[in-house]
Amino acid sequence: MEQQQHQQQQQQQRRHIQPAIREKINNALHSGNVNQLEELLLDGYGSELIGRTSFGEDARKFLKSIPQSMEKIHELHNSIINGEIEMAMEILTKNPEFA
Repeated sequence: MEQQQHQQQQQQQRRHIQPAIREKINNALHSGNVNQLEELLLDGYGSELIGRTSFGEDARKFLKSIPQSMEKIHELHNSIINGEIEMAMEILTKNPEFA
């Protein structure tokens, strides 16, 4: 039941995306362009990519890693907000794609 509610929330969120962003997401998924998918994640559209699939093997692997990446991004934001510079540097060192 909780999972179904979560899926409904994701669908509702997807409806509120600007058409240009929605098109960019669909194009990246269709082409399997990992660089575009990574850009979308870092631009804050990770939740729109969760549960999606792609034709490209590398893109599918990337899509599966999005929840963990979003968690790390959240940790990075929190460490910066809380002034935990060493923690932020550690996260950035382990995840250079966030820098």
